[in-house]
Amino acid sequence: MKKFLGILAAISLMATSVIAGTSALAESDVYPQPEGGKKFETNWGITGGKVDINYEEEGYRVQVELENFDNMSTTVWNYNCSYAQEKDALVSMSSSKYTYTTDINTSEQTNGVYAYDGLDEEGQESVFTISDKGTLLWKDGRENAGADLEFTNIGFFDGTYANKNEKVSAQFSWEGLHDEDSFFYTVYLRVGEGESYTEYLMRGFFNPETKKLECDGAGTVFHRNAEGGYDAVEELTDNFEVVFSKTADGKVLYETSNIVLDAE
Repeated sequence: MKKFLGILAAISLMATSVIAGTSALAESDVYPQPEGGKKFETNWGITGGKVDINYEEEGYRVQVELENFDNMSTTVWNYNCSYAQEKDALVSMSSSKYTYTTDINTSEQTNGVYAYDGLDEEGQESVFTISDKGTLLWKDGRENAGADLEFTNIGFFDGTYANKNEKVSAQFSWEGLHDEDSFFYTVYLRVGEGESYTEYLMRGFFNPETKKLECDGAGTVFHRNAEGGYDAVEELTDNFEVVFSKTADGKVLYETSNIVLDAE
């Protein structure tokens, strides 16, 4: 894929120099995201699978992961796509596929060889569309691997975020990829530090219509003890509800307290 991007960059640079001269070179580095393609840029999930779509200047990077729970293997497809307005779809220009296995005892991962890795010839293009139900459809141009799969919009929330000034941190872990019975985020929210803090354990469900992560769970209050550690002193059993959303620059807004958290 990197080789392909290098080819694209070289062709673009030469064409710009010939047509418009050096004054246009700076403009050639700016690739505004197609308006119609913005709805694709999120994470999509099914039980045992996930699709990550990101726009990176000149195109879309699409990664598909599907787990095989029987032999602890995961197959990964990577695509370099462009937005096709006439199809209202993302269409691949290059693609790759490989499988890795995970040792159940050590969690060590072993990568297999690439089944393919290169430009998509005519008829090999993979196409991503959004159905009338708002689900992502994947038409794999090489092996039809995406047949009958519909991925749900699950938002961009994996990772750890914090606001040190406000003494708030949150960790989001998507569960659907690893557990056949799970389809939500596990959310750890910590508020406060010093003499005491409160830690909340919640489940988070993404609402594609509002683009918010709606969470509920319970908390535990910790106080510092004489030895400098912390003791659990109170269980907050009442249902605790929190809402998170993403800002335009990729940060997390803890809407319940109006606090912006930066990625760590």
